Amino acid sequence: MHCKFVGMIGADAVGEDYTLQLRQQGVQPVLLESQEGPTASCLCFVTPDGQRTMRTCLGASEHLSSASMLPSGWTDNAVLLHCEGYCLYRPQLAREAMTAAKQAGALVSIDLASFECVANCKAALLELLQDGLLDLVFANEEEAFALLEAVGQQVPPGGDKVEAAQHFVLQHAQTCVVSLGARGCIARARDGRVGSSPAGGVKVVDTIGAGDYFTSGFLYAHLLGCSLQQCAAVGCAAGSEAVQTKGAILSDAAWQRLRRTLSAIMGTAPAKMVDVAATEASKVLVAA
Repeated sequence: MHCKFVGMIGADAVGEDYTLQLRQQGVQPVLLESQEGPTASCLCFVTPDGQRTMRTCLGASEHLSSASMLPSGWTDNAVLLHCEGYCLYRPQLAREAMTAAKQAGALVSIDLASFECVANCKAALLELLQDGLLDLVFANEEEAFALLEAVGQQVPPGGDKVEAAQHFVLQHAQTCVVSLGARGCIARARDGRVGSSPAGGVKVVDTIGAGDYFTSGFLYAHLLGCSLQQCAAVGCAAGSEAVQTKGAILSDAAWQRLRRTLSAIMGTAPAKMVDVAATEASKVLVAA
């Protein structure tokens, strides 16, 4: 798979480092440079049980306000545009980028990022859903519950809030995936297909980056034509490796172990070569 990372950095050493790291990982950086503000940064607080809270400074990325600022041809040959939920704070950018991707024939996916993002950007999110610009929606439990609250949907006592949130999303999108932490994940498609997977049952060291690894694993399998069940299992396998690592960068040994696991899960999945244009305009450092 050929991946592009689209965003904006500051004119500083941190931005240069992110660009270098992307290239070292085989990702093509499509990074505009702003003279206003530093490259985005994120402060991660990790508790002894490995759970994390993040406080984000969007920095220079805030100045990427419109897809018209991007170089021509940025969607060429793309089959997927993945957007981080923080792009909803710039609704014009989100809508223009998603529209361009759809016009190019690509799928569009979004990770809802945080319950705060859902609450603060509910109008933009609902408009994108209602206008059919989202094909796959990823959320964790907190984000799924925040979405239900945002739309004012009540769930009867004892009802399944995750399922209710997914059914709401599936009125507009093709697939909705909710990660459940140590309980794995559940994925539902509009056509009634369901896929689920337990988590790896591993010792949690640090959950930084686990959600991003989960989403990337699911999308990787999805683009290769795997079943919803396989996609869920691949996502959980990737997330399980991430939580065993301090920080967000897997060791060579972890990558080798993950590749063996994915091979066992995916089996004879069709091999497609794809070009994924991934935009996280407000979350550049996480991709690095």
